[in-house]
Amino acid sequence: MPTIESLTFDATAMAALGSESSDRSARAWQASDGDRITLNFFARPPDLPADLDSLDDLRAGFRRILATQGLALIELKTLVIDGCGALWLIVKAPHKPHGMTYIGSLTFPFRNFSFVLKALCMEHGVTGMREAVVLERFLAERDKRIQSGRRGQCAGRMAKRPLRPRLSSSADAQPRGR
Repeated sequence: MPTIESLTFDATAMAALGSESSDRSARAWQASDGDRITLNFFARPPDLPADLDSLDDLRAGFRRILATQGLALIELKTLVIDGCGALWLIVKAPHKPHGMTYIGSLTFPFRNFSFVLKALCMEHGVTGMREAVVLERFLAERDKRIQSGRRGQCAGRMAKRPLRPRLSSSADAQPRGR
């Protein structure tokens, strides 16, 4: 059976905080800006809400789980790292008194065990920067589509066939009273 020592990564730029559990199944590090990295080893089958090959089911399952905890899913995708399937997950949580805490995790699920590498990052100083950048990119992309004349399928069909009301009888042309 693998142990927590079976998964390694370069943590030389961080301060080791040591083991976070009595059975040595978790380790933690801290970056100079306060961000925290943890590595967990779970000696049991993974408890993912769906298989890695079912992204829609994974997203739905994680959204359901996260919503009960007041968290929101930002990104979920699967990767292959050194030949191993992995789940990339980024979530956010409100941070009191303001701002957000972002949690990124990389889960390596195996049949009878899993590793989870997690980063916990709190917003500092001016908050809301991520949302502002996302909104700016969204609006810029929307403006490019409008300027280039690219429209969604429905809007494109409507532009090609403008609405021309036809009246089938003179009765239809008369205003109707209440």
